[in-house]
Amino acid sequence: MDLTPNQLSTVHKLFLTYLMVLPASFALMVVEGAEWDPAILINALGSALFILGYNVTVLLAYRQVDANQSTSAEYTGLIWAVAFGWIGFGEVPDWWFVIGSGMIVVPLVLIGLKHRHRARAQSHYVGDSEYHGASG
Repeated sequence: MDLTPNQLSTVHKLFLTYLMVLPASFALMVVEGAEWDPAILINALGSALFILGYNVTVLLAYRQVDANQSTSAEYTGLIWAVAFGWIGFGEVPDWWFVIGSGMIVVPLVLIGLKHRHRARAQSHYVGDSEYHGASG
């Protein structure tokens, strides 16, 4: 039975994408002259599994709400990546990372605050119109 890409589930497509990374990773290992270590493969598989889970949950979120509402939540991954790197591997973010993250996070926070302010103003208007007979 032949399946076309349109007949495959999103999870299946993501799994195949990660599977295709393995030959490229092997080629990079050979080019860099790195020694084969099974522990690295286990860590890579674990990482790929977590990334696959993340991608699936993001896609499920996109099905539930508008993309502009869930996109900013995706960038919270930056915070978790830094925290995990700092605690787990002793990596300290440099100023370039802080500046780059700020360029991503600050506008998203401002957009969220503007959206929240607009939603509050709209709900206030709707509440007023119910009691005072205002028409929209």
